[in-house]
Amino acid sequence: SFQAYLNANLAKLAYLEGIWESDDKAYRLGIVKDAAVATKFYGFLLNKKDDKWVAGKTKFVLEQLSETKLKTTYYYADFTSELTLTTVVKNLLVMENIYKFNKVSPIPKEYASQDDLIHRVPDYRVEKLDSLNTLVRLPPFTMSNVQLFVKEMLSQNNSLLRSSKNLIIDLRNNPGGDEAVFDPVFEYIANGPIVRRGSKVRASMENQILLNHELKAIQDFPEFAQSLDPKLRDMIRKMQQNPGTIITAEDKTFNFPKSSLNPQKVVILVDKNTSSTAESLSLEAKQSSKTIIMGTNTKGAFDYTEVRDWGLPCYAWRLALPLGYSYRLPLTPLEGVGIKPDVRIPDTEADWVGFAVKYLSTVK
Repeated sequence: SFQAYLNANLAKLAYLEGIWESDDKAYRLGIVKDAAVATKFYGFLLNKKDDKWVAGKTKFVLEQLSETKLKTTYYYADFTSELTLTTVVKNLLVMENIYKFNKVSPIPKEYASQDDLIHRVPDYRVEKLDSLNTLVRLPPFTMSNVQLFVKEMLSQNNSLLRSSKNLIIDLRNNPGGDEAVFDPVFEYIANGPIVRRGSKVRASMENQILLNHELKAIQDFPEFAQSLDPKLRDMIRKMQQNPGTIITAEDKTFNFPKSSLNPQKVVILVDKNTSSTAESLSLEAKQSSKTIIMGTNTKGAFDYTEVRDWGLPCYAWRLALPLGYSYRLPLTPLEGVGIKPDVRIPDTEADWVGFAVKYLSTVK
């Protein structure tokens, strides 16, 4: 019946109206314009998912902010909602951190180009926003081969990054992981040396055994061994020399000169799901006078460091334990509090990147 409606009204349909399918084929939805508000649209199920999510049930509501940007209220299986941003990229709807939808009917007149598929559609990408601003969306630092992925992504877009007055780095929903992933980003952020402070670790026999196992395991993975091997050897040596004490891992200094080169300003976007290493790296980036932290308070899960997990007798359960704690303790604990942003983004704002662009236009 919805297809019949589309066929009958083809000449006067808004572009968003039609049948759309999620990239994983889990959802086939119709999108229809609100009868009274021309800038409002409803995405509804065309197939029954379960007894609560039946055909016709609204899955999301779209409110047009511009020709290609839509404020989106998305409803999860338990009917809780999330406010996010959806971008129209020709035949695709890119719903931030949720889904991508492909237009099925009416047949699109234009399809996403190869450039779109590299720079506008992927979850993790470098995207030129306009003549002054470039966006870098970084992946979780736990992703396989992530250090190499980020290094290549930045290298391939070096000329774009260097030609941009402003850089926006998106760390929202980043759970942290390997801190070395962020190292290639520093050259675009730094305006002088950046110091990575070593954490304090207990020199116990159990921790020595754990780190020796890890040191042996990473030798088969050169991408990890290159950055982790020296760090692990230093910690093991200090534990052996100072059993039963608290030792401090060595600081690491990234030496950069004062620079007037682009980017001139760097915004780092953080939210309540920015945690662990992603939080500590945000603080490291703040050592540069170029950096502005923007968003909401982060999760507050980085007072305790060097987390490793242990198997338990109960199948499928593992216990994560920190080997050490931050140099900030006990003076400035942030557990459960998080990093307070320099600029807070309102809860009602869907387009965080757009908000950052507007803010940067006011900064000299």
